[in-house]
Amino acid sequence: MEGPNQVRSIDRVVTEYVVDADGALRPANAGAWRIEPATGESDLHRALARLSEQPAALAGAASTYGPLRLGTELIGLIPDAAWDEMGVILGQLALPKWIVASDWIAHGSRDAMPSALTNAMPLIEAAASLPPSIRRYLDLMLAGASSSDRADAMKEVERDAAGWAPEVAQSDTINALDAIARGSSAPRSVIALRGADAARTPCDDEAVAWAVRFFVQVQAVLAGEAAQPTGIDTAGMVGSAIAAFPDLLSSLETATDTEDDPILGHLVAQLRSETVTGWLAACREMRHWVVAVDVRKRATAAVDVWNGAATGKLRLSDLDDLRSLIPVLLDGTTTGLGGANTAGELVELLMPRLVARLRGRLAAARAWPYPADRVVGTYGRALWAVWFELTDERPPQMCAGAGCGESFPAHGNRRYCDVHRLIRDRTRKQKTGMTRGQFTPAPASG
Repeated sequence: MEGPNQVRSIDRVVTEYVVDADGALRPANAGAWRIEPATGESDLHRALARLSEQPAALAGAASTYGPLRLGTELIGLIPDAAWDEMGVILGQLALPKWIVASDWIAHGSRDAMPSALTNAMPLIEAAASLPPSIRRYLDLMLAGASSSDRADAMKEVERDAAGWAPEVAQSDTINALDAIARGSSAPRSVIALRGADAARTPCDDEAVAWAVRFFVQVQAVLAGEAAQPTGIDTAGMVGSAIAAFPDLLSSLETATDTEDDPILGHLVAQLRSETVTGWLAACREMRHWVVAVDVRKRATAAVDVWNGAATGKLRLSDLDDLRSLIPVLLDGTTTGLGGANTAGELVELLMPRLVARLRGRLAAARAWPYPADRVVGTYGRALWAVWFELTDERPPQMCAGAGCGESFPAHGNRRYCDVHRLIRDRTRKQKTGMTRGQFTPAPASG
C-alpha cells in the first residue's frame, strides 16, 4: 500500500475467486495462491465503494485484491496463553514423527519413508529450495543468536541471494500448505523420493536433510523442549498466520465434532468465509468512509487560513451526510452531538470520534500499528487507505527489533525505533573498529 511519504507496503495474498450458487466466494484453482506487495492501493477504499453489487464484480475484486478476511477480531478473544498451549500440544504431537524422519535420513534412508516426510513433502520441498544464506539465517534465529549476528547474516542474504524474491518463497510455502491441507502431498520436481530403491534419497540432498532438521527444531520449540528464540512471539505468529491464511487450515474444521475444544475449528471456518453478503457490507461501509473523507476535506478547505473565517465550501447536504455516518460508523452513538446544528459544528465533533473508531477497527483487524511487509486482508488494507486520506498522518509502525514493542512514525524504508537504530549503529561502529584494530600493529613498549 502506498501512503503519505511512501511508507513501506503491506502484503496481500491473492488467488482467483468464483461465486457459488449459495453466495460463497471460493478459490477457483487449488494451489494457485501468491503473496505480493499491495502497491497501488492508496484509493482502495474508493475502489471498493464504487464496486458494482453484482456477484461477478465482487468475485473479480476478490481475485484482484485478495480476500477481505472479515472477523479477525475473533482472534483477539483467544488469550495469548491459549495460543501457546495450542502450540505446545501440536508440537508434542508432531515432534516424535519428525525425529523418526530425521533418524531415517541419518541412517541412510532405508526402508519405507516415514509418514512425516510423505505427508509434508510439499513443505519440505519449499524449504529445501531456499538459498543457503537464508537457511543459515533461519538456523541462527532458532539458535537464539544475537540481533547483531542476525543482522550480519541478513547482510549475507542480501549479498548472496540476489534475485531471490521473498514473495515467491512465501507463495511456494502457502501453496505447499494448501497441497497438504488438500491431501495432495506427492513429491514434485525438486526431489523424487520412493524409499530405499529411489535413484535419489534425502541422504543425497543436503538441502532436504536441512529442511527436516529445521522442522524438528521448530516442533521442539513449539513443544517446549527447546528454548523459544528471543523476539519470536509464538502466540502472535500463530494468530497472524490464522488471520492471513485460514484457507490452509481448513482441515481443522473437520475436527470440531471430535475434539474436546471446537473453538479453533469454528474460528478457522469463520475467517475463511468469503461471501457476497460480506463483500456487500464492506463496500457499503467504505461508501460511508468516503463520505467522511470528502466532507472532512471540504471542511478543511472551508477555513480561511488568514483569519479562520468560513469560505462557504461546505454543502447544505453535508449536515445530513454527516448524520448518516453515525448509525453505520459509530454504532448510532449520538451522545454529546445534540448541540451541533451546522455541518461545520458537527464535523468538528465527529472527526475525532471517526479517527478513534478507525483506529479501533484497524486494531480489531490485527492491522495496528501499521503492518508493513505483513499479509493483511483487503478489509484491513482498505481501512488503512481511509486512514491516510482522513488523517494526513504517518501511521505508527512497530519496530522490527527482536522483542521490541516500540513504534515510530512509518516512513520510507525505516524498520527500527530510535533506540534500536542507535544500538545497530553502535554495533556496526564497534565491529568496524575491531576489524581495523586487527590489522594495526601494537605500539612498541618503552
